Amino acid sequence: MTPTMHNPPSLAPDRVPVVIHADDPVLRAGIVHYLAPCPIVRLVGEEDGRCDTVAVFPVDTPDEAVKARLRACAQVEAGRAVLVTRGLKDADFLDVMGAGVRVVVWSHDAGPDRLARAVMAAAAGHGDLSGDLVGRLLALAVSVRRAAAGPPPDRRALPHRAS
Repeated sequence: MTPTMHNPPSLAPDRVPVVIHADDPVLRAGIVHYLAPCPIVRLVGEEDGRCDTVAVFPVDTPDEAVKARLRACAQVEAGRAVLVTRGLKDADFLDVMGAGVRVVVWSHDAGPDRLARAVMAAAAGHGDLSGDLVGRLLALAVSVRRAAAGPPPDRRALPHRAS
């Protein structure tokens, strides 16, 4: 008697649809060059985007137009965005996180393996940040928390306890 499986594993998992949002043709070509041969990725056009599509945004630095596109992407692609960038100021970092981006790849790290890992993380709804960005995010969270809490109490005003 052969056991039956209710949900047999897929021998050929579906490829992740990826759309590239790039105004710069050189940046677009670089991402296509790295992702096109990747067996887990299927490049699609912007008109083919669906809720399970991962959107890759290669930019030098995110300006207001890019941030607006990231916010719009969060509505269509359910926050499955990968930002590939050369640099991020703290305010821009908070803006892109607020827009739903959870995966950021530094341009100098954006090789085929790193981009494939970023796409898979975004497709799964996970975050993927380099160690320096995690440190910056934690530092920003602490500073926001401190600002919200107000100034620390004046320790001189506390009564001394007798020992």
